[in-house]
Amino acid sequence: MNIEFNYCILMLLVFKKFEARRMNASCWCLSAIYCLYSMKKSEPDPILSNNIIIDVVVDDTSWYTLPFDCKDHAEEILYAVLDKLNISKGGAPLEISLLLANNARLQALNLDFRSIDKPTNVLSFPYAEVQPSNLEEALSVEEAIYLGDIAISYETIAQEANDQDKTFKNHLTHMIIHGLLHLLGYDHIDDEEREFMESLEIEILRDKFNISNPYII
Repeated sequence: MNIEFNYCILMLLVFKKFEARRMNASCWCLSAIYCLYSMKKSEPDPILSNNIIIDVVVDDTSWYTLPFDCKDHAEEILYAVLDKLNISKGGAPLEISLLLANNARLQALNLDFRSIDKPTNVLSFPYAEVQPSNLEEALSVEEAIYLGDIAISYETIAQEANDQDKTFKNHLTHMIIHGLLHLLGYDHIDDEEREFMESLEIEILRDKFNISNPYII
């Protein structure tokens, strides 16, 4: 799929849906910003597997200093989560964007969209209206589905991994899983939601990556 063509379609959808989805307009704008930024950076085409498109954009060179390929690892994590949840997409594709950024970018996004003026580890900006209870039905439609955007800060992941005596790779894996689950409608607003989401993260980390419970520090 041609990335410029795909992103131009997304930009048209942003404006087409703006009035109908006023409450989520900021998320649409963020997606458009990421798309334009990716085009300027001349990133390669998104990876397509089982009709699922994953677009990983690296926005800070620190990610390239890691002893593993950050983009390949991120794609592996996202596909593994979708596989664990038995999510596949026939017909039109399912698309996810991931921004590997830094504290400055995450702080700006956190301030703009959550009114919190500090960096954080991961931010999720869901686009598709899905919930765990209707996930299969919501993803069974014929048209393409854009799940949304995930943004992750290198410095915060590194600092938290050091503070919690974890490897960077393991903590990054957890945070990408956490971000994707938010796009799929999982949340931790109340105790019941939090316990359910955390138990799912623990199960995915154990079964797919042989990583122990990250909540036991």
